[in-house]
Amino acid sequence: MQELRESFLNAFPAAALLLWQDRIVAVNGAVRRRLPQLEPGEPIPPELLALSGEGGGLVTLGGAAWRVQLTETKWGRLAVLIPAPQPALTDPQLDGALRQMRTYLAQMQLAAADIPPASQGMFWKSYYQLFRLTDNLDLLRQLGQPGTRDFHPAAMDLAALCRKVVDGCAGLLGAEGVVLTYHSALSSLLIPGDSGLLEHVLLELIANGARWTGRGPLTLSLRRLGTRAVVTVAPGSTPPPQQLDALLGRESNYGVPRPGSGAGLGMPLAGIIARLHGGSLMVNSSEAGVPAAILALPTGPMPTRVTVRTPKVQRSGGLSAPLVALADILPAESFCPEEEANLST
Repeated sequence: MQELRESFLNAFPAAALLLWQDRIVAVNGAVRRRLPQLEPGEPIPPELLALSGEGGGLVTLGGAAWRVQLTETKWGRLAVLIPAPQPALTDPQLDGALRQMRTYLAQMQLAAADIPPASQGMFWKSYYQLFRLTDNLDLLRQLGQPGTRDFHPAAMDLAALCRKVVDGCAGLLGAEGVVLTYHSALSSLLIPGDSGLLEHVLLELIANGARWTGRGPLTLSLRRLGTRAVVTVAPGSTPPPQQLDALLGRESNYGVPRPGSGAGLGMPLAGIIARLHGGSLMVNSSEAGVPAAILALPTGPMPTRVTVRTPKVQRSGGLSAPLVALADILPAESFCPEEEANLST
């Protein structure tokens, strides 16, 4: 049996290993050469365990990025690891670019007092857009580098977070003709998660939905389907439970953003955060031809030391998080200091 397994694995030129339950069963020569820490009998690395049931994904092992393909075999789960393309920018180059962008933001703040009142709205809209781009790039960098950003999910109330996000965006979008509402029969829904990252995802889904809706109703709904919490952001009504179950079996591309609608980082970043939580994100076309986003997150297991909380998010640097998320779609008038004060009251 062992010889058959090794012969099977050695037929792959790429790194390949067999997994059974929570252990590595066998590895081929490519794994021994390139990832010697992955030995038969050792526990499966958490990075590979997180891909369970997803068919594969992108992981970092041994300081390198790998694209993993998972397949069920009679000997267990086969994992084939293919080196992922290296980014065009090195990490130090990206860090330098982000520092420069933050310098521009600081310079813009210093220059704000000299901007004529008639140009204040456009000035601050541009500031928020640059802040959002910088923040998304920084978060992508953190999530793409192992150990750069600690991920310690806590027991949090997803229903409370949904209500908070909708309340923060409804007034801003309402002034532009988008009627954002929240629908759920759940007063509370506890899940293990990072509330700061998940708020980032919810804001992105609302911004994306508002961008495609234009004017009219937009609904964020939350329901529980078995062991999953399902958040849907869609124009008008929400897909029925049976349709959601079918849709959650596949994950779509997030699509190319409309010209002038942003850099196109938001939805891919939201997908990365969803997978980090062991969940998934897909976009399905609604009956009206407008994309409906469906976020599915596991409701367990809960952390051993449970602290029920929905921490306040600090990623926006003291700025209005909804304004940052909606910076690409709101008009310049929404960013005038007096206008922001009126909409937040």
